[in-house]
Amino acid sequence: RVRAESSIASAICGMIESAHHLVYLEQQFFVSSLGNGQAVSNNVAASLLKRLLRAVEAQERFRAVVVLPLHPEGNPLEERSVQVVMSYQQRTIQALREGVERALPAGKRVDDYLCFLSARSWGILDDKVVSEQAYIHSKVVIVDDRIALLGSANVNDRSLAGERDTEVSLLIRDTADLVPCNMGGATWDAGRSVRDLRVGLWRRLLGDVGADVRDPISEEVYRDKLLWTASHNTEVYERVLDRGMAASTCRTRAEAMRALATQEPVCADEGALDAMRTIVGHLVLHPTDRWPDDDLSLQLHESLVPTELFT
Repeated sequence: RVRAESSIASAICGMIESAHHLVYLEQQFFVSSLGNGQAVSNNVAASLLKRLLRAVEAQERFRAVVVLPLHPEGNPLEERSVQVVMSYQQRTIQALREGVERALPAGKRVDDYLCFLSARSWGILDDKVVSEQAYIHSKVVIVDDRIALLGSANVNDRSLAGERDTEVSLLIRDTADLVPCNMGGATWDAGRSVRDLRVGLWRRLLGDVGADVRDPISEEVYRDKLLWTASHNTEVYERVLDRGMAASTCRTRAEAMRALATQEPVCADEGALDAMRTIVGHLVLHPTDRWPDDDLSLQLHESLVPTELFT
């Protein structure tokens, strides 16, 4: 039997576990194993949890920022394939967050160390305010503004198990052209090209080509720019457009579908536009527990479908 090719998985896990200050993941999928009963073998989430727990124990400033699509491609209200992938992904995220939360001392929060974000856009069509997700299709891992991995591999077993999809990635160690910068206010030598890549990605998400995001773990960048922008934008989208089917309030898919069936389109009047114009860039909070009262996982009567299609 041919040995599984696991170099991409090993590279991602090694990058994460050796990180000093920052892990940034921009990914189409995030399905990984944390020993939580999922039929998944890759250890990316386990490596991330291991590094986060070290940061919590040492009381050091460390940030992990994960940017994902709001939901997999397709209609999450109607398509079972989309719902099953969402189930695997949400279980990964919940297990990771719970693992961090259990270790936190009093006064600390999960988002002091870890956040999950998505991207969304809006516009006007036929005098109505409309919106859709800005679909994240990237497969990027950046650590400490020094090391980057770019390619075709997602964080799931289809890409990382080494026996399924064919993938290729490029690992960049940007140590030949180091530039002095700050990490949490402390001096740090970043790789010029990798830092510029991360800065460009964050500026695009923030909708500000001149945003000062050079110190990615500082309170001013991480909390006052990334988290504030995502939280503000999410609140506006849910208040003006989502309303009864907002991800933060809907407990079931059926509840969301009833709200969608009775919800009138939002006219592009001054009231709506005044609110929508306060949206900054594209960032929103990723819904880490959509429809919590529903079981979206693969059901017994669907068990003839191989789980490998979704993981």
